[in-house]
Amino acid sequence: RITSLPNFTSKQANNIDKEDRKKKLYLYNMLKVVPSFSTPEQHWEYFDSIYLGKCGNIHSNIPLHLLAGVREIYLDSCVSVRSVEALGNVPKLILSSLEQLKSIEGLGGPQQQHVVIANCPLVEDFSSLQSIKKVEIFSCRHFKSISCVKNVQVLKLKMLPGLTSLVEFRGSEQLQSISLAMCNNVVSLSGLERVGVVEVADCNQLSDVSSLGKNGSQRLSLYGCGKVERVSHLSGLKE
Repeated sequence: RITSLPNFTSKQANNIDKEDRKKKLYLYNMLKVVPSFSTPEQHWEYFDSIYLGKCGNIHSNIPLHLLAGVREIYLDSCVSVRSVEALGNVPKLILSSLEQLKSIEGLGGPQQQHVVIANCPLVEDFSSLQSIKKVEIFSCRHFKSISCVKNVQVLKLKMLPGLTSLVEFRGSEQLQSISLAMCNNVVSLSGLERVGVVEVADCNQLSDVSSLGKNGSQRLSLYGCGKVERVSHLSGLKE
């Protein structure tokens, strides 16, 4: 049984070719693994992608300098993870089924570009998105709001019953595309007037789209939104 990760000496690490660094580390269902990122002998930065699934004893406070070369981190069903603040500079971060994760403060460092949050029931909001270009949030039943979207360009929101309003996007100048699906308590698309592409599917309480379509360059796609009755004013409608 594997209970620890391979170690490199400093000499060995320095001899690793850059091409050889483009490797993935995959650990799954290893409850006794304690991947201590705090020991310099374990050169985690020589992996481009790290996947940790159902690894029960993960330390959530990870020193950023040991993750300098990691391009993607995927944490899935790791019950001990309560904070991801130390992962705020990982270019692509995927957080899935982290039942104890409540705070996502600290994300949005200068190198972070893409964040996915899925099935994290305690996460209620997302803010401080200083550099992130793409955000995806799925199936977080208590999620209510997302703010500080100054630099976000692509936003995907799906199955968020706690989300009721999109007005916080009104001041966003960079948001180019938003996809909204099965967010059944959103009743209005007010706040999306500046977004170039708006795609909405199966939002069964949505009824007001009157704020959209006034800009001839805006593209709107509506599917399965039965309460939307009048769309004749929309110049950029795609069905």
